[in-house]
Amino acid sequence: MPVFSSLFATLLGDSQKLRASGTAISEADIANEYTLGVTGEAFTFSQCCNMVTVEEASGLVGEISQVEQFITKHLKP
Repeated sequence: MPVFSSLFATLLGDSQKLRASGTAISEADIANEYTLGVTGEAFTFSQCCNMVTVEEASGLVGEISQVEQFITKHLKP
């Protein structure tokens, strides 16, 4: 699981960077502003109001059952 932990940490870090870059947007865009996480705190997925699902999968070795289950559960035909 070290690779999974590393990817998860990278995703959290990238989300934090996205959040920080959003504050650099022009004041003219303030009417359309959306916040990511809790202001003044490092981003974590537990701050999201929507469900966040993280699963481990690998297309290289055919381990995609978690992705298939997610698609079946959440996407309607």
